[in-house]
Amino acid sequence: MHVDAGLGERTIGISVDQLRTVPRRIAVAGGERKYTAVRAAVRGRWITALVTDIATARHLLEEP
Repeated sequence: MHVDAGLGERTIGISVDQLRTVPRRIAVAGGERKYTAVRAAVRGRWITALVTDIATARHLLEEP
C-alpha cells in the first residue's frame, strides 16, 4: 500500500547530469555508519569537498 506523506511536494532534486555540472559539491557526513557512503562519494567524484570527523578522514586517507 502506498502512503502519500507529501514528502514529494517538499523535496527538490536534480538529475545526475545536472549534478555533475555543479562546480562545488559539498558533503557533510561522518561516523562509522556513514563511512561506506562517504568513501563511495569520494571515489566516485560525486563531491568536491567533504566536512567530516577526524576518524573518518584518517580512515579515508589510509586506504589505497
